[in-house]
Amino acid sequence: MSTTYDHHHTPAVASTNAWALSWLREQEMEAPTLFTTDHQHTGRGQRDKPWSAEPHRDCSLSLAVEAPRGWTPAMLNMAVALSLRSTLLSVLPNHRSEASVLIKWPNDVVLWHAQTHRKCAGILVENVWRGSEWTHAVIGIGTNVSSQRLTRSYRAVSLLEAWQVTMDPIALAHRIASNLIETLHAPLQASTVLAGFQNHLMGLKERRTFVHQGSEHIGMLCEINGEGHGRFAWQDPQTAPPEWLPSSEIAWVWGQ
Repeated sequence: MSTTYDHHHTPAVASTNAWALSWLREQEMEAPTLFTTDHQHTGRGQRDKPWSAEPHRDCSLSLAVEAPRGWTPAMLNMAVALSLRSTLLSVLPNHRSEASVLIKWPNDVVLWHAQTHRKCAGILVENVWRGSEWTHAVIGIGTNVSSQRLTRSYRAVSLLEAWQVTMDPIALAHRIASNLIETLHAPLQASTVLAGFQNHLMGLKERRTFVHQGSEHIGMLCEINGEGHGRFAWQDPQTAPPEWLPSSEIAWVWGQ
């Protein structure tokens, strides 16, 4: 995989992922391709939840790549989360601890700020298949750079609010893309990616409340397997959900 990449930019777009996927259907990709915008006005996260971004103040990007040989989609998702965390650490002020930057399973990066973990960045990987062959992936990433998040109802924070870091969102997009391509180019082993992912997970082996099929359950997230599923230890075995669950079937309760 080449470590260089092409770049397309537009002032405004509904979704950089939708743009990248449409472009892939019409073009022959010769190198990894970065898509950026100053204003993504209909961004999406996991489970089709909206992802908000303030024009010129937040980073919205998608990176289209060939499916890494020997990898699985779950491994790619974990590697992307690790790479994004690494990029954010590269702008971490010296007086801040690296332990304050964690991954919230499966695809968010959170910062410890104001005595709680707050979402700073999110990932949406959409895979392209031709029959049973995984051919490409579009890696969508949104990062709160200098927007105001602390006054909102949900737990989020920007780099400016948390670290007093001022960055150009497009410059950050290039830094994220470069680090991602280097990560995907490296001869990584699945076990190394999985271990790194688990080492930086928020809430691992901590008792907390989760929601499964509309009901709250107290338990612990114990580990993540190579398929990206989580193993849980539930407090009440009589009403407990399954031990192993994909992230799409479980939700965190943030207020704890």
